[in-house]
Amino acid sequence: MTLQSNANAKAQMQDSSALTVGVVEQSHRNLCAVGHAAERYRLHRDLAWGAFHWFNSDAYPGAHQQDKQAPVYDLDDRRDLSGGWYDGPDYGHYSVTAAWSIALPLLTWMIRPQALPERIQPLHNYHPERPAILDLVRPQLRFLLAMQRGDGAVHHQLSSTDSEAPSEAPEADHRTRWLMPISTAATANFSATLHLAARAFERSALPEDGLLAQRCRKAAHQADQFLSTHLESIPSPTTPHKDGLGGAYPDIDERDNRLWANVARHWSDPRPLSDRQYYRLWELAGSARLGDAQPGWQQLNFLAVFNYLAMPEQDSTLKDALLTRMEKTFQRERERQLRHPYGRLNGHNDTPADDHNGTLATLGTQLLWLHQLTGRPHWYDTAFDLSPWFFGHNPDATIWTTGAADTQVHRPSFAPLTSGALAAAPGMLVRGPSVKPPVNNEHSAPPDSHAVSIEWQAAWACYLSLLVAGPR
Repeated sequence: MTLQSNANAKAQMQDSSALTVGVVEQSHRNLCAVGHAAERYRLHRDLAWGAFHWFNSDAYPGAHQQDKQAPVYDLDDRRDLSGGWYDGPDYGHYSVTAAWSIALPLLTWMIRPQALPERIQPLHNYHPERPAILDLVRPQLRFLLAMQRGDGAVHHQLSSTDSEAPSEAPEADHRTRWLMPISTAATANFSATLHLAARAFERSALPEDGLLAQRCRKAAHQADQFLSTHLESIPSPTTPHKDGLGGAYPDIDERDNRLWANVARHWSDPRPLSDRQYYRLWELAGSARLGDAQPGWQQLNFLAVFNYLAMPEQDSTLKDALLTRMEKTFQRERERQLRHPYGRLNGHNDTPADDHNGTLATLGTQLLWLHQLTGRPHWYDTAFDLSPWFFGHNPDATIWTTGAADTQVHRPSFAPLTSGALAAAPGMLVRGPSVKPPVNNEHSAPPDSHAVSIEWQAAWACYLSLLVAGPR
């Protein structure tokens, strides 16, 4: 399949205009029993997965051909880095968010494979005998593999000399895009995701997927070796201001990245976690939001915890103890939610948290993972009660997805749309406004409430899929 015509995209946008989801008042919140409301959620789910097509650079014929010979910054070398998903408003690619955007769907699939759709449309390429989620992540996975250096380290980003969203269509953007130096945060995220991907692709019956699984595992082990011999942090690259090479996406504290990598390694090595590793997970299980004030690509402790809990070989007694401790922690989040006038998850001690929609979708996904792992309907209800926030039950009375309805977002900050390459891109989750009052600082612009991001899209699609799947 190639990029759909603008006319087809407009048709999808118009279809989404009927998808306004009201607040569903019922005791068990089982979408399977709600009829028309359930169908609306399913349509939103399908649009959320279909929106990945618009992020996929392979979907735009002739896009960024210069990436086939991308120069390596500060070296006389070039690499083929074509393909992969655009990160968000602009055409940049970042290893840290690329890994995240693969990991969330794959972990959801490992926890409850039946929750994910059997077909995803539109999709650039697919194989009828391959699970749709594996088809979806393959281009991003291939790109991530190409970001690894020969010694196992992983380059942090591929970016041009202008970090602003370009006005050119993908095929008309001819700016040089540089492969920036490595970082240990990118290497740790790479390791964690590739161990998980190896385990996931082993489940496919296709021989080529078995070979890809082997390649992923080998690459993950190479990253592990680099990290084990470089215990000091190698931060994301900064360049002289005159170079202007995009945003660095720095990760100031990478202890969570390394913890995630150390735990995810056990997808390949089923031996028990060390006492030290388990004790760290135990500490996090008793901490608010598992130690992540705003879970996202910079705060990844939750991925270490849930990867461990999803591993069938690990000791069930130890996992049950961890789940019990986590439930007490998440119950405090639930109590704050019940006091919130819009039913959204809130900050600690009821102080406003600057949780954008991507953060909230990530928390909703965590709650639904918790429901799947414990079987307790309480956590499904908590996640479901958050959903009206996204669909108009908020102070802005806005549906925070792209679509044609009057209360949806019509023109998100997304370069293929702003350049005119697309007429519409339905199903994308936008950031939403900042909750905290703005700080009077003339040098800091407020966040773009209509910005999109591949990491938020991954959380959003997983959240909706687990909601639609219903309680266990």
